[in-house]
Amino acid sequence: MAGSVLTGVITANSFIELHLFSDAPENVAMKLEEHGIAYRNCQRRYRYDSRCTSLIPGFRFTYRGERIDALVFPEKGLRQAPMSPIDQRPIRRAHAGKILKLLSSQAEHELAQKAND
Repeated sequence: MAGSVLTGVITANSFIELHLFSDAPENVAMKLEEHGIAYRNCQRRYRYDSRCTSLIPGFRFTYRGERIDALVFPEKGLRQAPMSPIDQRPIRRAHAGKILKLLSSQAEHELAQKAND
């Protein structure tokens, strides 16, 4: 996960940005289809240094009313995050453990809300 949802700078137009790693983006498409998730192809240009940019393929879909952009970086991209267009530093990414912790705390929050209703 990366972007405004991770940093906490959320606006009405914010969306969830997932950075996935595979040398075969079509594998991600197949997983989405297996789970019945309708998607659109998308792509985003990222800068790695002052001279190198890369066009990253991805898939845009909606889950529980939230827009999600799942961008598929090559496996070697796991070690080198692209630069933020705001501060020119590597984009901060959350690893799987942090995402699972966020989801767990969200689930606990939802259960507590239901108990109070």
